[in-house]
Amino acid sequence: MIQTSYFAQIKALREGGVIDRCVPICRHMPRWLAGEVRLRRYARLAPPADLLGALKEGWASWEKFAAAYRREVLGALDVDEVLGELAEIAPEGAILMCYCKGEGGRCHRHLVAAWLGERVEVREWEPPSPQASLF
Repeated sequence: MIQTSYFAQIKALREGGVIDRCVPICRHMPRWLAGEVRLRRYARLAPPADLLGALKEGWASWEKFAAAYRREVLGALDVDEVLGELAEIAPEGAILMCYCKGEGGRCHRHLVAAWLGERVEVREWEPPSPQASLF
């Protein structure tokens, strides 16, 4: 299974004991994560700079960004090859990471999740529930 999350969840991911499964799929790692040497970025799924810039600057709508990302990035990759590489990076199951929370599915990691979801189960990572005390 593949999961997804975002960098603001890093403390919960660390506390949940899954930090070694985190695989950033963004162009650059956050500076404040420089000490997390175990995180291995998978740049093949990162959006191209011009495409990301067009979205951030408002030159492209989400719909145009998503269509271009699917065509330019995902369309150039073999899903089985990507799954194999992710399994090598995180044998227990990768947690694909990026910056945005992606409300309403508006994050490239959700596009990746849908693409990979044609072959494997993909879901959003959630922190474990605290154990209820019996006393």
